[in-house]
Amino acid sequence: MLVDDDDLVRKSLARQLCRQGFDVLQAEDGRAALRTLESEHVDVAVVDLEMPGMRGHEVIRRIRQASPRTECVLLTAHGDASDAFEALNAGASDYFTKPIDDWPRFTQILKKAIEVRDLKDQLRSARQEQNFQDLIGRSPNWRKLTAQIQDFSAYDLPVFITGESGSGKERVARAIHASSSRSAGPFLAVNCAAVPENLWEDKFFGHEKGAFNGADRRQAGIFEAATNGTVFLDEIGDMPVSAQPKLLRVLQEREVVRLGGQHPIRVNARIVAATHQDVKVNVGKGSFREDLYYRLNVLEIAIPPLRERKEDIPLLAYHFVRVFGEEYGKTVKSIDREALRLLTEYEWKNNVRELEHVITRAMVRVRGDTLAADLLELPGGRRAPASSGSAPVGLPAGMDPEWMELDYKASKEKFLEWFTVHYLVMRLRSTGWNITRAAELAGQQRPNFKKLMKRYGISRPDED
Repeated sequence: MLVDDDDLVRKSLARQLCRQGFDVLQAEDGRAALRTLESEHVDVAVVDLEMPGMRGHEVIRRIRQASPRTECVLLTAHGDASDAFEALNAGASDYFTKPIDDWPRFTQILKKAIEVRDLKDQLRSARQEQNFQDLIGRSPNWRKLTAQIQDFSAYDLPVFITGESGSGKERVARAIHASSSRSAGPFLAVNCAAVPENLWEDKFFGHEKGAFNGADRRQAGIFEAATNGTVFLDEIGDMPVSAQPKLLRVLQEREVVRLGGQHPIRVNARIVAATHQDVKVNVGKGSFREDLYYRLNVLEIAIPPLRERKEDIPLLAYHFVRVFGEEYGKTVKSIDREALRLLTEYEWKNNVRELEHVITRAMVRVRGDTLAADLLELPGGRRAPASSGSAPVGLPAGMDPEWMELDYKASKEKFLEWFTVHYLVMRLRSTGWNITRAAELAGQQRPNFKKLMKRYGISRPDED
Protein backbone atom coordinates (compact mmCIF):
# COMPACT_ATOMS: atom_id res chain seq x y z
CA MET A 1 0.00 0.00 0.00
CA LEU A 2 1.33 3.41 -1.03
CA VAL A 3 0.37 6.26 1.30
CA ASP A 4 1.14 9.66 -0.24
CA ASP A 5 -0.91 12.82 -0.71
CA ASP A 6 0.81 13.64 -4.05
CA ASP A 7 -1.36 11.93 -6.67
CA LEU A 8 1.24 12.07 -9.45
CA VAL A 9 4.04 10.64 -7.32
CA ARG A 10 1.79 7.95 -5.83
CA LYS A 11 0.35 6.79 -9.18
CA SER A 12 3.74 6.80 -10.88
CA LEU A 13 5.22 4.74 -8.05
CA ALA A 14 2.26 2.35 -8.22
CA ARG A 15 2.79 1.73 -11.95
CA GLN A 16 6.47 0.99 -11.42
CA LEU A 17 5.79 -1.48 -8.61
CA CYS A 18 3.01 -3.23 -10.55
CA ARG A 19 5.47 -3.80 -13.42
CA GLN A 20 7.77 -5.54 -10.96
CA GLY A 21 5.08 -7.95 -9.79
CA PHE A 22 3.71 -6.22 -6.69
CA ASP A 23 -0.02 -5.92 -6.04
CA VAL A 24 -0.49 -2.27 -5.09
CA LEU A 25 -3.17 -0.41 -3.12
CA GLN A 26 -3.20 3.38 -2.86
CA ALA A 27 -4.20 5.81 -0.09
CA GLU A 28 -4.05 9.59 -0.29
CA ASP A 29 -3.48 10.10 3.46
CA GLY A 30 -3.25 8.35 6.82
CA ARG A 31 -6.98 8.13 7.41
CA ALA A 32 -7.55 6.53 4.00
CA ALA A 33 -4.75 4.06 4.76
CA LEU A 34 -6.39 3.02 8.04
CA ARG A 35 -9.76 2.62 6.30
CA THR A 36 -8.10 0.38 3.71
CA LEU A 37 -6.65 -1.85 6.42
CA GLU A 38 -10.15 -2.55 7.72
CA SER A 39 -10.94 -4.59 4.61
CA GLU A 40 -7.61 -5.38 2.93
CA HIS A 41 -4.54 -7.43 3.85
CA VAL A 42 -1.35 -5.40 3.43
CA ASP A 43 2.15 -6.90 3.63
CA VAL A 44 4.07 -3.61 3.39
CA ALA A 45 2.95 0.00 3.69
CA VAL A 46 5.17 2.64 2.05
CA VAL A 47 4.36 5.89 3.87
CA ASP A 48 5.37 9.42 2.90
CA LEU A 49 6.69 11.57 5.75
CA GLU A 50 5.07 14.92 4.98
CA MET A 51 1.29 14.70 4.57
CA PRO A 52 -1.51 17.02 5.72
CA GLY A 53 -3.46 15.99 8.82
CA MET A 54 -1.18 13.20 9.99
CA ARG A 55 2.59 12.95 9.49
CA GLY A 56 4.16 9.73 8.36
CA HIS A 57 5.46 8.79 11.82
CA GLU A 58 1.95 8.87 13.28
CA VAL A 59 0.51 6.99 10.29
CA ILE A 60 3.09 4.23 10.77
CA ARG A 61 2.35 4.00 14.47
CA ARG A 62 -1.37 3.65 13.84
CA ILE A 63 -0.88 1.13 11.04
CA ARG A 64 1.25 -1.01 13.34
CA GLN A 65 -1.46 -0.87 15.98
CA ALA A 66 -4.28 -1.68 13.58
CA SER A 67 -2.39 -4.35 11.62
CA PRO A 68 0.68 -5.62 13.54
CA ARG A 69 1.67 -7.97 10.69
CA THR A 70 2.03 -5.05 8.26
CA GLU A 71 5.62 -3.86 7.87
CA CYS A 72 6.17 -0.15 7.17
CA VAL A 73 8.76 1.76 5.12
CA LEU A 74 9.05 5.55 5.45
CA LEU A 75 9.63 7.79 2.41
CA THR A 76 11.35 11.09 3.20
CA ALA A 77 12.58 13.84 0.91
CA HIS A 78 15.30 14.94 3.28
CA GLY A 79 16.99 11.84 4.64
CA ASP A 80 17.29 13.48 8.04
CA ALA A 81 18.64 11.12 10.71
CA SER A 82 16.11 12.29 13.30
CA ASP A 83 13.22 11.52 10.92
CA ALA A 84 14.63 8.06 10.31
CA PHE A 85 15.06 7.41 14.02
CA GLU A 86 11.52 8.58 14.79
CA ALA A 87 10.13 6.35 12.05
CA LEU A 88 11.99 3.30 13.32
CA ASN A 89 10.81 4.09 16.85
CA ALA A 90 7.22 4.24 15.56
CA GLY A 91 7.55 0.73 14.12
CA ALA A 92 9.00 1.16 10.61
CA SER A 93 11.32 -1.59 9.42
CA ASP A 94 13.30 0.78 7.15
CA TYR A 95 13.25 4.14 5.33
CA PHE A 96 14.13 5.44 1.86
CA THR A 97 14.99 8.93 0.59
CA LYS A 98 13.02 10.46 -2.30
CA PRO A 99 13.26 10.72 -5.23
CA ILE A 100 13.46 6.98 -5.88
CA ASP A 101 16.34 6.71 -8.34
CA ASP A 102 17.81 3.41 -7.16
CA TRP A 103 14.95 1.02 -7.94
CA PRO A 104 16.89 -2.22 -7.28
CA ARG A 105 17.71 -1.02 -3.77
CA PHE A 106 14.15 0.20 -3.15
CA THR A 107 12.56 -3.11 -4.23
CA GLN A 108 15.17 -4.93 -2.17
CA ILE A 109 13.99 -2.97 0.90
CA LEU A 110 10.38 -3.97 0.17
CA LYS A 111 11.28 -7.64 -0.24
CA LYS A 112 13.37 -7.49 2.93
CA ALA A 113 10.36 -6.08 4.81
CA ILE A 114 8.25 -9.04 3.67
CA GLU A 115 11.01 -11.45 4.74
CA VAL A 116 11.11 -9.77 8.15
CA ARG A 117 7.33 -10.19 8.44
CA ASP A 118 7.63 -13.90 7.54
CA LEU A 119 10.43 -14.44 10.08
CA LYS A 120 8.35 -12.75 12.78
CA ASP A 121 5.45 -15.06 11.92
CA GLN A 122 7.70 -18.10 12.24
CA LEU A 123 9.13 -16.87 15.54
CA ARG A 124 5.67 -16.09 16.89
CA SER A 125 4.43 -19.55 15.85
CA ALA A 126 7.39 -21.22 17.56
CA ARG A 127 6.92 -19.17 20.73
CA GLN A 128 3.20 -19.84 20.71
CA GLU A 129 3.80 -23.59 20.47
CA GLN A 130 6.37 -23.39 23.27
CA ASN A 131 4.17 -21.24 25.49
CA PHE A 132 1.06 -23.35 24.96
CA GLN A 133 2.97 -26.31 26.39
CA ASP A 134 2.33 -24.73 29.81
CA LEU A 135 -1.42 -24.69 29.15
CA ILE A 136 -2.11 -28.34 29.81
CA GLY A 137 -5.59 -29.65 29.16
CA ARG A 138 -7.99 -31.46 26.84
CA SER A 139 -11.38 -30.81 28.46
CA PRO A 140 -14.02 -28.88 26.48
CA ASN A 141 -13.66 -25.92 28.86
CA TRP A 142 -9.91 -25.83 28.31
CA ARG A 143 -10.13 -26.17 24.54
CA LYS A 144 -12.54 -23.22 24.52
CA LEU A 145 -10.03 -21.20 26.57
CA THR A 146 -7.07 -21.92 24.28
CA ALA A 147 -9.20 -21.03 21.24
CA GLN A 148 -9.97 -17.66 22.87
CA ILE A 149 -6.27 -17.06 23.52
CA GLN A 150 -5.45 -17.70 19.87
CA ASP A 151 -8.29 -15.48 18.67
CA PHE A 152 -7.57 -12.59 21.03
CA SER A 153 -3.83 -12.65 20.36
CA ALA A 154 -4.45 -11.36 16.85
CA TYR A 155 -6.00 -8.12 18.11
CA ASP A 156 -3.88 -5.44 19.75
CA LEU A 157 -6.55 -4.69 22.36
CA PRO A 158 -6.70 -4.89 26.18
CA VAL A 159 -7.61 -8.30 27.61
CA PHE A 160 -9.31 -8.86 30.98
CA ILE A 161 -8.67 -12.25 32.60
CA THR A 162 -10.83 -13.52 35.45
CA GLY A 163 -10.33 -16.68 37.47
CA GLU A 164 -9.93 -18.05 40.98
CA SER A 165 -6.61 -17.86 42.81
CA GLY A 166 -4.15 -20.39 41.48
CA SER A 167 -6.02 -20.98 38.22
CA GLY A 168 -3.14 -19.83 36.00
CA LYS A 169 -4.00 -16.25 35.03
CA GLU A 170 -0.38 -15.22 34.45
CA ARG A 171 0.28 -18.28 32.29
CA VAL A 172 -2.69 -17.33 30.13
CA ALA A 173 -1.41 -13.74 29.90
CA ARG A 174 2.03 -14.99 28.84
CA ALA A 175 0.42 -17.22 26.19
CA ILE A 176 -1.49 -14.22 24.81
CA HIS A 177 1.74 -12.23 24.64
CA ALA A 178 3.70 -15.08 23.03
CA SER A 179 1.00 -15.57 20.39
CA SER A 180 0.73 -11.88 19.52
CA SER A 181 2.65 -9.59 17.22
CA ARG A 182 4.37 -8.24 20.35
CA SER A 183 6.02 -11.56 21.22
CA ALA A 184 9.51 -10.21 20.48
CA GLY A 185 8.93 -7.38 22.97
CA PRO A 186 9.10 -7.48 26.77
CA PHE A 187 6.45 -9.04 29.03
CA LEU A 188 6.37 -7.15 32.33
CA ALA A 189 4.15 -8.42 35.16
CA VAL A 190 3.11 -6.29 38.13
CA ASN A 191 1.02 -7.32 41.13
CA CYS A 192 -1.15 -4.25 41.73
CA ALA A 193 -1.91 -5.38 45.30
CA ALA A 194 1.82 -5.28 46.12
CA VAL A 195 2.49 -1.71 44.96
CA PRO A 196 2.05 0.86 47.77
CA GLU A 197 -0.30 3.68 46.85
CA ASN A 198 2.40 6.36 47.30
CA LEU A 199 4.78 4.51 44.93
CA TRP A 200 2.29 3.70 42.19
CA GLU A 201 3.07 6.68 39.94
CA ASP A 202 6.82 6.19 40.16
CA LYS A 203 6.51 2.45 39.50
CA PHE A 204 4.36 2.82 36.40
CA PHE A 205 5.41 6.22 34.98
CA GLY A 206 9.02 6.54 36.14
CA HIS A 207 10.82 9.72 37.22
CA GLU A 208 13.34 12.29 36.11
CA LYS A 209 16.61 12.93 37.91
CA GLY A 210 15.97 15.13 40.94
CA ALA A 211 12.22 14.50 41.00
CA PHE A 212 12.46 13.62 44.70
CA ASN A 213 15.06 12.87 47.36
CA GLY A 214 17.09 9.88 46.20
CA ALA A 215 16.19 10.27 42.51
CA ASP A 216 19.81 10.46 41.38
CA ARG A 217 19.10 9.35 37.82
CA ARG A 218 16.30 9.11 35.28
CA GLN A 219 14.18 5.96 35.64
CA ALA A 220 11.69 4.66 33.08
CA GLY A 221 8.38 3.33 34.38
CA ILE A 222 6.70 0.02 33.57
CA PHE A 223 4.69 1.34 30.62
CA GLU A 224 7.73 2.96 29.02
CA ALA A 225 9.93 -0.08 29.62
CA ALA A 226 7.32 -2.34 27.99
CA THR A 227 7.41 -0.51 24.64
CA ASN A 228 6.30 -2.89 21.85
CA GLY A 229 5.50 -5.48 24.50
CA THR A 230 2.86 -6.34 27.09
CA VAL A 231 2.14 -5.10 30.61
CA PHE A 232 0.38 -7.68 32.80
CA LEU A 233 -1.52 -6.03 35.65
CA ASP A 234 -2.28 -8.82 38.10
CA GLU A 235 -4.91 -8.33 40.83
CA ILE A 236 -6.20 -5.21 39.11
CA GLY A 237 -9.16 -5.20 41.51
CA ASP A 238 -6.77 -4.15 44.29
CA MET A 239 -5.52 -1.05 42.47
CA PRO A 240 -5.86 2.06 44.67
CA VAL A 241 -8.75 4.33 43.72
CA SER A 242 -6.37 7.29 43.49
CA ALA A 243 -4.28 5.50 40.83
CA GLN A 244 -7.18 4.50 38.61
CA PRO A 245 -7.62 7.86 36.77
CA LYS A 246 -3.91 7.78 35.89
CA LEU A 247 -4.19 4.30 34.36
CA LEU A 248 -7.31 5.42 32.49
CA ARG A 249 -5.33 8.29 30.97
CA VAL A 250 -2.65 5.87 29.77
CA LEU A 251 -5.30 3.77 28.05
CA GLN A 252 -6.98 6.79 26.47
CA GLU A 253 -3.99 8.92 25.50
CA ARG A 254 -1.27 6.25 25.25
CA GLU A 255 1.21 8.56 26.94
CA VAL A 256 2.78 9.11 30.35
CA VAL A 257 4.58 11.94 32.12
CA ARG A 258 7.44 10.94 34.39
CA LEU A 259 7.51 12.31 37.92
CA GLY A 260 9.38 15.59 37.70
CA GLY A 261 8.92 15.65 33.92
CA GLN A 262 7.27 18.31 31.80
CA HIS A 263 6.53 16.56 28.52
CA PRO A 264 4.35 13.53 27.74
CA ILE A 265 6.07 10.39 26.47
CA ARG A 266 4.32 8.15 23.97
CA VAL A 267 3.97 4.56 25.14
CA ASN A 268 3.17 1.52 23.07
CA ALA A 269 2.36 -1.43 25.32
CA ARG A 270 -0.59 -3.78 25.31
CA ILE A 271 -2.34 -4.13 28.67
CA VAL A 272 -3.56 -7.47 29.97
CA ALA A 273 -5.27 -7.25 33.37
CA ALA A 274 -6.34 -10.06 35.70
CA THR A 275 -8.28 -10.48 38.92
CA HIS A 276 -9.89 -13.14 41.10
CA GLN A 277 -12.49 -10.61 42.25
CA ASP A 278 -15.84 -9.72 40.74
CA VAL A 279 -14.87 -6.22 39.65
CA LYS A 280 -18.46 -5.43 38.72
CA VAL A 281 -19.27 -5.65 42.43
CA ASN A 282 -16.39 -3.24 43.14
CA VAL A 283 -17.78 -0.88 40.51
CA GLY A 284 -21.14 -0.96 42.29
CA LYS A 285 -19.45 -0.19 45.61
CA GLY A 286 -17.51 2.70 44.10
CA SER A 287 -14.08 1.15 44.72
CA PHE A 288 -13.37 0.66 41.02
CA ARG A 289 -14.07 3.16 38.24
CA GLU A 290 -16.69 2.02 35.76
CA ASP A 291 -15.02 3.79 32.82
CA LEU A 292 -11.69 2.10 33.62
CA TYR A 293 -13.38 -1.30 33.89
CA TYR A 294 -14.82 -0.99 30.39
CA ARG A 295 -11.52 0.29 29.00
CA LEU A 296 -9.73 -2.77 30.37
CA ASN A 297 -12.46 -5.29 29.62
CA VAL A 298 -12.49 -5.03 25.82
CA LEU A 299 -11.78 -8.75 25.41
CA GLU A 300 -12.55 -11.03 28.37
CA ILE A 301 -11.26 -14.50 29.23
CA ALA A 302 -12.73 -16.46 32.15
CA ILE A 303 -10.46 -19.30 33.31
CA PRO A 304 -12.49 -22.32 34.49
CA PRO A 305 -11.57 -23.65 37.95
CA LEU A 306 -9.84 -27.02 38.08
CA ARG A 307 -12.89 -28.72 39.61
CA GLU A 308 -14.80 -27.91 36.40
CA ARG A 309 -12.26 -29.66 34.18
CA LYS A 310 -11.43 -32.85 36.03
CA GLU A 311 -10.38 -34.54 32.78
CA ASP A 312 -7.29 -32.30 32.85
CA ILE A 313 -6.11 -33.35 36.32
CA PRO A 314 -4.23 -36.53 35.24
CA LEU A 315 -2.52 -34.60 32.42
CA LEU A 316 -1.46 -31.86 34.82
CA ALA A 317 -0.30 -34.39 37.40
CA TYR A 318 1.93 -36.18 34.89
CA HIS A 319 3.20 -32.80 33.64
CA PHE A 320 4.30 -31.82 37.16
CA VAL A 321 5.78 -35.28 37.77
CA ARG A 322 7.93 -34.85 34.65
CA VAL A 323 8.96 -31.27 35.53
CA PHE A 324 9.89 -32.01 39.14
CA GLY A 325 11.39 -35.37 38.22
CA GLU A 326 13.90 -33.56 36.05
CA GLU A 327 14.48 -30.90 38.71
CA TYR A 328 14.97 -33.33 41.61
CA GLY A 329 16.69 -36.12 39.70
CA LYS A 330 13.82 -38.61 40.16
CA THR A 331 12.96 -41.48 37.81
CA VAL A 332 9.18 -41.54 38.31
CA LYS A 333 7.46 -42.97 35.24
CA SER A 334 3.91 -43.50 36.45
CA ILE A 335 1.23 -42.52 38.95
CA ASP A 336 -0.67 -45.45 40.42
CA ARG A 337 -4.43 -45.84 39.91
CA GLU A 338 -5.44 -45.00 43.48
CA ALA A 339 -3.33 -41.83 43.44
CA LEU A 340 -4.99 -40.71 40.20
CA ARG A 341 -8.40 -41.43 41.71
CA LEU A 342 -7.62 -39.33 44.77
CA LEU A 343 -6.27 -36.48 42.66
CA THR A 344 -9.22 -36.52 40.29
CA GLU A 345 -11.91 -36.69 42.98
CA TYR A 346 -10.37 -34.06 45.22
CA GLU A 347 -11.93 -30.62 44.81
CA TRP A 348 -9.00 -28.26 44.38
CA LYS A 349 -9.88 -25.04 46.20
CA ASN A 350 -6.61 -23.42 45.12
CA ASN A 351 -6.72 -24.90 41.64
CA VAL A 352 -3.57 -25.74 39.64
CA ARG A 353 -1.31 -24.04 42.18
CA GLU A 354 -2.51 -26.43 44.91
CA LEU A 355 -2.13 -29.47 42.64
CA GLU A 356 1.41 -28.39 41.79
CA HIS A 357 2.18 -28.04 45.52
CA VAL A 358 0.86 -31.53 46.32
CA ILE A 359 2.84 -33.14 43.48
CA THR A 360 5.98 -31.24 44.51
CA ARG A 361 5.82 -32.58 48.07
CA ALA A 362 5.13 -36.10 46.81
CA MET A 363 8.08 -35.98 44.41
CA VAL A 364 10.42 -34.97 47.22
CA ARG A 365 9.42 -38.11 49.17
CA VAL A 366 9.05 -40.63 46.35
CA ARG A 367 11.41 -43.59 46.00
CA GLY A 368 11.33 -45.71 42.88
CA ASP A 369 9.54 -45.16 39.59
CA THR A 370 5.89 -44.92 40.76
CA LEU A 371 4.12 -42.15 42.61
CA ALA A 372 1.80 -43.95 45.03
CA ALA A 373 -1.35 -42.73 46.80
CA ASP A 374 0.23 -42.75 50.26
CA LEU A 375 2.61 -39.98 49.16
CA LEU A 376 -0.20 -37.52 48.48
CA GLU A 377 -0.61 -35.15 51.39
CA LEU A 378 -4.19 -34.12 50.74
CA PRO A 379 -6.13 -32.40 53.53
CA GLY A 380 -8.31 -34.87 55.39
CA GLY A 381 -5.79 -37.62 56.01
CA ARG A 382 -4.71 -37.91 52.36
CA ARG A 383 -8.16 -39.07 51.40
CA ALA A 384 -10.28 -37.37 48.78
CA PRO A 385 -13.92 -36.80 49.67
CA ALA A 386 -16.44 -39.08 48.03
CA SER A 387 -17.86 -37.31 45.02
CA SER A 388 -21.43 -38.14 46.06
CA GLY A 389 -21.04 -36.91 49.63
CA SER A 390 -22.12 -33.56 50.95
CA ALA A 391 -19.32 -32.95 53.44
CA PRO A 392 -17.03 -30.02 52.69
CA VAL A 393 -13.99 -30.98 50.62
CA GLY A 394 -10.85 -31.66 52.64
CA LEU A 395 -12.65 -31.33 56.03
CA PRO A 396 -10.55 -32.98 58.76
CA ALA A 397 -12.27 -35.75 60.66
CA GLY A 398 -13.97 -34.47 63.81
CA MET A 399 -13.95 -30.86 62.66
CA ASP A 400 -17.24 -29.00 62.93
CA PRO A 401 -18.42 -28.41 59.30
CA GLU A 402 -19.84 -25.01 60.28
CA TRP A 403 -16.33 -23.52 60.13
CA MET A 404 -16.53 -23.68 56.32
CA GLU A 405 -19.33 -21.11 56.41
CA LEU A 406 -17.23 -18.54 58.29
CA ASP A 407 -15.01 -15.90 56.72
CA TYR A 408 -11.30 -16.56 56.23
CA LYS A 409 -10.07 -15.12 59.54
CA ALA A 410 -12.69 -16.88 61.68
CA SER A 411 -12.20 -20.16 59.76
CA LYS A 412 -8.45 -19.95 60.30
CA GLU A 413 -8.90 -19.42 64.05
CA LYS A 414 -11.24 -22.41 64.27
CA PHE A 415 -8.85 -24.58 62.29
CA LEU A 416 -5.87 -23.57 64.45
CA GLU A 417 -7.88 -24.33 67.57
CA TRP A 418 -8.79 -27.76 66.23
CA PHE A 419 -5.17 -28.44 65.22
CA THR A 420 -3.77 -27.32 68.60
CA VAL A 421 -6.12 -29.54 70.61
CA HIS A 422 -5.44 -32.60 68.47
CA TYR A 423 -1.69 -31.97 68.39
CA LEU A 424 -1.40 -31.60 72.18
CA VAL A 425 -3.52 -34.70 72.83
CA MET A 426 -1.44 -36.69 70.32
CA ARG A 427 1.79 -35.71 72.09
CA LEU A 428 0.34 -36.47 75.52
CA ARG A 429 -0.95 -39.89 74.46
CA SER A 430 2.39 -40.81 72.88
CA THR A 431 4.15 -40.16 76.22
CA GLY A 432 1.53 -41.74 78.47
CA TRP A 433 0.37 -38.25 79.48
CA ASN A 434 3.83 -37.27 80.71
CA ILE A 435 3.54 -33.47 80.35
CA THR A 436 7.29 -32.82 80.64
CA ARG A 437 8.14 -35.34 77.91
CA ALA A 438 5.23 -34.19 75.67
CA ALA A 439 6.42 -30.58 75.97
CA GLU A 440 9.95 -31.61 74.95
CA LEU A 441 8.64 -33.44 71.87
CA ALA A 442 6.58 -30.38 70.96
CA GLY A 443 9.60 -28.09 71.33
CA GLN A 444 7.83 -26.16 74.12
CA GLN A 445 8.69 -25.22 77.70
CA ARG A 446 6.60 -27.17 80.24
CA PRO A 447 4.85 -24.01 81.62
CA ASN A 448 3.85 -22.91 78.12
CA PHE A 449 2.62 -26.39 77.30
CA LYS A 450 0.50 -26.44 80.48
CA LYS A 451 -0.95 -23.01 79.61
CA LEU A 452 -2.08 -24.37 76.24
CA MET A 453 -3.66 -27.38 77.96
CA LYS A 454 -5.51 -25.09 80.33
CA ARG A 455 -6.62 -22.70 77.59
CA TYR A 456 -8.16 -25.52 75.55
CA GLY A 457 -9.47 -27.52 78.49
CA ILE A 458 -7.24 -30.57 77.95
CA SER A 459 -6.82 -32.96 80.85
CA ARG A 460 -5.98 -36.64 81.32
CA PRO A 461 -9.11 -38.78 80.85
CA ASP A 462 -8.87 -40.30 84.34
CA GLU A 463 -8.66 -36.74 85.79
CA ASP A 464 -12.03 -35.64 84.36
